[in-house]
Amino acid sequence: MTNRDNLQKVQTCMKIESTFGEIYKIFAARFPKEKSLWEGLAKEEDVHARMFLMCRGFQRAGIIPEMTPECITMIDETMELVRMVKEKALRGELSLDQALETAFSLEFTSVERYLSELVAKTNEGDLKKLFSTLLSDGRSHAQRIKDAMVRNGCLK
Repeated sequence: MTNRDNLQKVQTCMKIESTFGEIYKIFAARFPKEKSLWEGLAKEEDVHARMFLMCRGFQRAGIIPEMTPECITMIDETMELVRMVKEKALRGELSLDQALETAFSLEFTSVERYLSELVAKTNEGDLKKLFSTLLSDGRSHAQRIKDAMVRNGCLK
């Protein structure tokens, strides 16, 4: 896999993050009970998308880590899943409980699936810090969503 191919996958990660933000904005409008949660997450996802955008400079320097075929598959599968969730959200097909459960699954999956690998495979300090921040924030998002699930009786 070439450095350019790796950059394309990082750009897919950027699109995943921006789509997360779009989903959370839809949820904020649809579920006022948890509006502050959704709005906060949406803002942070927009920041995450911009963080992935910064990877272009790293690509020019040739330091985007080579991704395993498994990581590439995970990124592609996550992008497809995020697209499907956005469509369901736009059609109003999710209840608050389903929105929380879906958001938790997406955040947990993205964190554990590909961000962990990007952190592990990156040696360059600034890029590793960027990926580590995304990983930490993803875990924080999952926890905040889990807390909302408890508040709303989705989890006991």
